Amino acid sequence: MSYIPARSSVFASLSGRATSPLIEPNWWELPAVFLLAATLAAADVWEWHAEETMNYLAPIWLSLALGLSATQMGMADSRAIWTPLFWFRIATIVYFGLGSIVPMIVNGESRIYMQSFYIFLAPDIERVNLVAAVGVACVLGANLIFEKIFGPKATPESSFHGTGGGKDALVIGLGMFSIGAAVNYLIVVPNNLFGGDPLPGFLVNMTAFELVGISLLALWSLDRSWKAVLAVCAVVVIEGVFGLLMFTKATALYPLVAFVIGFLTHKVTVPRLALSGLVLWLFYGSITPLVNFARNERVALSAGAEDISLAQRVQFLAAYYDVKKDENDPEAIQEGLLRVSFINAAAFVISQYDHGLPGDSLVDVAYSFIPRVLWPEKPIVTVASDLATLAAGQFGNNISAGYFAEAYWNLGWIGLPLLMFPVGVCFNLGTHFAARIVAQKDWLYMPVLFLYLKVSQQVDTWYIGFVGTTMQCVALYVLLKFGGQGLRSIGLMPPAPNRA
Repeated sequence: MSYIPARSSVFASLSGRATSPLIEPNWWELPAVFLLAATLAAADVWEWHAEETMNYLAPIWLSLALGLSATQMGMADSRAIWTPLFWFRIATIVYFGLGSIVPMIVNGESRIYMQSFYIFLAPDIERVNLVAAVGVACVLGANLIFEKIFGPKATPESSFHGTGGGKDALVIGLGMFSIGAAVNYLIVVPNNLFGGDPLPGFLVNMTAFELVGISLLALWSLDRSWKAVLAVCAVVVIEGVFGLLMFTKATALYPLVAFVIGFLTHKVTVPRLALSGLVLWLFYGSITPLVNFARNERVALSAGAEDISLAQRVQFLAAYYDVKKDENDPEAIQEGLLRVSFINAAAFVISQYDHGLPGDSLVDVAYSFIPRVLWPEKPIVTVASDLATLAAGQFGNNISAGYFAEAYWNLGWIGLPLLMFPVGVCFNLGTHFAARIVAQKDWLYMPVLFLYLKVSQQVDTWYIGFVGTTMQCVALYVLLKFGGQGLRSIGLMPPAPNRA
């Protein structure tokens, strides 16, 4: 399909460069976010005393701007599903759109539970929304500035709507799944279930091969038969069960995310986007209280021991359904909603900086550049648990404030452009790379794409996670590039369509 340039693009007109819909879906998105940040700043400086109104308006405003752009990206080019700029928008909507409204819509018991960590008021929520809006503006602004200066002068790669898997998707999908499953079930799962020393992050992230395999097999199966689709779904269910046994929501959720990515790569439509979002939301909402209950049971019945048996894990999960609860109780804690809100943690760290107590969570960021395989005694970063202890005296708990609040906590307002601009640049490069790889169907590099999607999806985690995982993506790319060249030279892989 021919490329249609973004209408009235300020950056495109100034630079003479055509802007891809994967980079700038709507010309008005960034101005809308800047206007939101300016409005919140004015309300903060001149004390409009309209916090209640602004605390509803700001998240809705931000969600609409990003949501419409994400939808436009997917409809204009199905490759968007593999790009960090797409998932950054979705994750921001979840955590800083819906998540920012959560304190106003949950019941009293849930709000008390949130404030047991830190007692925040309406002005604190408004301040968090301001920091988030400025942070988003910095990420998207850096993306467009970098595109203006270094983006392609020629017409961007043609957009397209959906792609079939083909034989290569089957062969490489099975190969990727086998590699990831071997690492997962021979090393990661036993280590998690039965206890062990912390594994190197690079080794843990090798499980991305398994997720890529699921995506490619889903893409291939959709061109074949419903039986093939059901077979892939069965694999997703098995993966999800092991995630639940490890009491890890992300591990249980990501196989379904991988299937959804393959489903949408095959064809993107508004109904498919809506269905995918609904399924992911329902699944996440259903496993959140289950996993939380199992974790609490583990602490209560086994003193938090790491080496509990597999039978005990099953008992902890099953006990959730044995406990009689009145699901219509209006005062039951709404865990599904609370898990997407970081208002309390973000409000706390922002308040700390504003009261002259800046954080030092980035002091160990250099550790992320050094692989644990080269430095086995590398210190384990415990920022999330340290924050829980600092704010509420909680031990054994982890809580995050998110990219934007952490940047502010460490460096104040200057921290947002200083730390978020690299994020925007990396997301720009990752988006161009993903578009090229998917267009060429060079499935070899899909693990790099999937691993980097996790960075853009987890805007709730600490900035140090962005740095560490980005470096792991670079290392994985180098490994795949040279390993792929060797496999292709002996005929075990099809020739590369083009140099990635």
